[in-house]
Amino acid sequence: MGSRLSNHMGRSAHQLIGPFLKKYHGTMATKIDPKLQGWFDGNGEALELIVEAELPRREVQMRLISDRHAIPMGIEGPSLKERDLLLQELEGFIKNKLSLKAKRLKAAGAVVVLATAEQTREILKHPLVKMIRPNRQLGGGGNP
Repeated sequence: MGSRLSNHMGRSAHQLIGPFLKKYHGTMATKIDPKLQGWFDGNGEALELIVEAELPRREVQMRLISDRHAIPMGIEGPSLKERDLLLQELEGFIKNKLSLKAKRLKAAGAVVVLATAEQTREILKHPLVKMIRPNRQLGGGGNP
């Protein structure tokens, strides 16, 4: 996976993940949407899930040009490419280590995956996982 996630501006995905390993908090139970808890505790069938990634925050500074309009002045934090590199790392883990189909949602900072409860427990071991929720739009089932 390291070669696929080659350096961007001199920083590899693993270097970008490092700070999150230090800040890693929460247990599997706190990273599962309460609506999934009964399913997660058993050996439920595969559901379509949204795996939200723990990504560095970006802050946009705005300048008010009128009572109703503002324009962006600048952005602080990691570039979109660096955020996407981290998201690719999570997607690659799901696809390559767990052999599951996954779809990266860049704007949402998440990955959609069809997984069983057992597979979900493995996904939760990755340090970039922030929260796992059911895919509300499709209501579970289906292909990512």
